Amino acid sequence: EIQQGDILSLMREPSNEHDPMAILICTADGKKLGYIPKDENTIIGNMIDAGKLISALVLDVVDHQKYLDISIEIYLND
Repeated sequence: EIQQGDILSLMREPSNEHDPMAILICTADGKKLGYIPKDENTIIGNMIDAGKLISALVLDVVDHQKYLDISIEIYLND
């Protein structure tokens, strides 16, 4: 269902037991796709916590049969 050019939502998930700075990536209709990697989520998480609206644009999708490899570009919607 995910295609190049789709806009994705990024939202904090502070209740995540594995990472208190977790950032969930969702489709426009709310389907969970995954998370921003733990070692890359601090700055984005702090921006979201400060009330900034952050989204992502799908640049590429590679179907590996068992999982999708999705490349995104992150934007600050100011």
